[in-house]
Amino acid sequence: MLLPCVSVGNVGQLAVDVVLATLQPTLVTQMHHPSLLAVCGPDPLSDHGPSMSCAMQLYSHAATKLAIVQIRSGFLPGQAQQFIMDFLTWCKQQQVTRVVSLTSSHAHERSDKQLIGTTLRYLATQGVQLGDNFVMLEQKESFPGLGPGEAPDQIFLPGSGIAKKLLAMCQDMGLEGVVLSKFCEEGDNTRDGIELADYLNKWLGWVEGEKYKVPPSWKHLFGPPAPVELYW
Repeated sequence: MLLPCVSVGNVGQLAVDVVLATLQPTLVTQMHHPSLLAVCGPDPLSDHGPSMSCAMQLYSHAATKLAIVQIRSGFLPGQAQQFIMDFLTWCKQQQVTRVVSLTSSHAHERSDKQLIGTTLRYLATQGVQLGDNFVMLEQKESFPGLGPGEAPDQIFLPGSGIAKKLLAMCQDMGLEGVVLSKFCEEGDNTRDGIELADYLNKWLGWVEGEKYKVPPSWKHLFGPPAPVELYW
């Protein structure tokens, strides 16, 4: 099961869009959860398709045995925990064996050692290893400002949305969980989305080579060029 987090730069959602545009999986259903803000719009994967898009969709791709959930909205305040609980309970009912979450984190919050090398990291439940070509997120060693007796959470992934809570609940519920993350900042994050989708591909091999496609909706991200009349 593949699920994006609503995170900095929307990189997880952009990466899932790359997966969807490349694989062209079957749309199983539109999904609803009261924790998500309601939204409705045209199909982001097609310029001319008759389908509508809502806050959450479920896709299936038989050849890769991937179930893909795309989230196109945000969570209502204080409702994310309930969403995680309901989502993972549903996953267990559907006999899902692994939940993979794509997310991102603020680049300016990196430690010194994270400034060198790849900007991609992973976290996983106990017993799951991705291999030597993947870098596990380093634990944060210093937390200035903590008072006596305060114990910090050494998994430091600011801006990653529900990623940490999702992984912790996967552990509690006996599900195999993996989080793939990209350090980034807000802006044009389409390249970050492609790189995170590529990171997923290097692990799961969901497409041969690096023949990635992007959805046509991406050309509308920043609107049309500025009118020439603005300039003398």
